[in-house]
Amino acid sequence: MTGCGCRYSAPHTSQHHPASQRTVQLISFQFDGYNDLSTGISHLTPYPYPTPCAIIKARESRASRLQPSRPQSGLFKFPYIEDNMHLQAAIDEFISELQSLDRKPSTLRFYRSLLDGLCTFLAAKHIDDTAHLDRSAVRTFFAGLNQCELSTSTRAAYDRTIRTFVRFCLAEGWLDEDPMAGRPRIKAKRSKPDTLSLDDIRALLATCDDTPIGIRDRAIMLLLLDTGLRASELCDLVLDRVRFDGDRGLVYVLAGESKGVNDRSIPIWTETIRALNTWLDLRPAEAKTIFTAFTGRRTLTGHRLTPSGLNQLIRRRANAANIHGKRRLCHIWRHTFASRYVIRGGDLESLRLLLGHSSLDTVRIYLTFRVQDLSDRHFELSPVRQLYDNN
Repeated sequence: MTGCGCRYSAPHTSQHHPASQRTVQLISFQFDGYNDLSTGISHLTPYPYPTPCAIIKARESRASRLQPSRPQSGLFKFPYIEDNMHLQAAIDEFISELQSLDRKPSTLRFYRSLLDGLCTFLAAKHIDDTAHLDRSAVRTFFAGLNQCELSTSTRAAYDRTIRTFVRFCLAEGWLDEDPMAGRPRIKAKRSKPDTLSLDDIRALLATCDDTPIGIRDRAIMLLLLDTGLRASELCDLVLDRVRFDGDRGLVYVLAGESKGVNDRSIPIWTETIRALNTWLDLRPAEAKTIFTAFTGRRTLTGHRLTPSGLNQLIRRRANAANIHGKRRLCHIWRHTFASRYVIRGGDLESLRLLLGHSSLDTVRIYLTFRVQDLSDRHFELSPVRQLYDNN
């Protein structure tokens, strides 16, 4: 069987399993023309239970009966396994521990989503307590992830999350040994970030006219380029977080209002200040955030611009500037800020502080831009080239 090729069919009625004394919802999947309505996929795969890919692609047919405390957002949504108390209780305690350590809601949702996937997978194997979370179960789970042809980044996220959860269970005395011990870590491949060239930036700014929406979009793009703000940080920016002092300015980002771990202040340049002031003269007085949305007829409103709306406006500008083939256009501005900062001689520690990262390892990737820039400059200034050019 190549890949999973699974297509969701319909949920079965519940079946009572005598060994675990739990009620588990069975799910029917159709694999390449085969449809098994009784035993799942045991005759089509070496696993006698749904693979992670099947679980990932299954729709939650009983969403109305999910517990209210169970988050529904995250990387994937999984069918709910009823009364899976032991392992689920450990996950709940783990999330509570992270909450006590003041982890951000997005971090909690991320951990919960991945661990719910592990919990659902193990429940299908009739493992509902941490005592049976052994090497065999972990090995089979990751083998199933490999079958799903998930990206290395996703599999690495599962690896990190399960290791952290296992350490917590060991500390609580719920595990006798580490099922992840001796298992090689899955490391996500870090490729060179996509950025905008100076010509791309000029073309994008050239699409902004003197209408209110053009003035707003120009201010947004200059601020993204000048500060490297995340999309959510820019959309949540309020006037109290911006300080102007003549031709200088500062943007303040609080840790509690962003993904970063520390408060930070980011200088902004004169042209960015001028663009912001021009927009602020047009912004509705009742607006709570600096950047507001427009209706479909380009009518200015006082409603907050959302990250989704920000992505749409950047995409429209890119299409107008004939810039194609770029993914995550909002985040590309952040990569562009960081790469230009390094190329111009900025050090990694100050870049880390400006971007709001907790580790230098996160920003080391931007050194590749300096190496490329040095290579280009050496090509132009090579002594050997000068020797032969003079001849």
